[in-house]
Amino acid sequence: MVVSRKALLVLGFIVVLVFAATACNRQNSNQPSNQGTGNSPQDSSAKQGIANQRSAETPLFVSIISVTSPVSPGGTPTTLFARTKPGAICNIRVGYKGGPNEAKALTQKQAEPNGLVSWTWTVDSSTTLGAYPITVTATEPNDGGKTASAQDTLEIKSAEQCNS
Repeated sequence: MVVSRKALLVLGFIVVLVFAATACNRQNSNQPSNQGTGNSPQDSSAKQGIANQRSAETPLFVSIISVTSPVSPGGTPTTLFARTKPGAICNIRVGYKGGPNEAKALTQKQAEPNGLVSWTWTVDSSTTLGAYPITVTATEPNDGGKTASAQDTLEIKSAEQCNS
């Protein structure tokens, strides 16, 4: 059986249209069923209720996405990105030899609605070279203080070692 090029193009176009229509229907099925315009207080509270329900169903977790490492003392700032449950209260602790959290930028933060949280700080120029543990802890503010934590390592090397 010989199929013309035009017939294949038409068939491909139909498949794309069916896929797009199915994807649009799936996307819309997650929306609130009210008929509002989205501008009234009722519509806003309905959407907020759905967001809160989804957030409440998500178990508490923490994962460190990335950390700038190695860095040199007084050099390039270190940034750590983590993901957790939206709205979780997050703390970071770096186990420096001189004592934890020498950097004033390492303050408590609340996770964004997308669950992201980040800290940026510069390692003090007097910090000893070596590897230091970093712990990020998240606490659920409305659920009896449940916590979750994740660890990574910050390597502090000389400027020459970082640039090679």
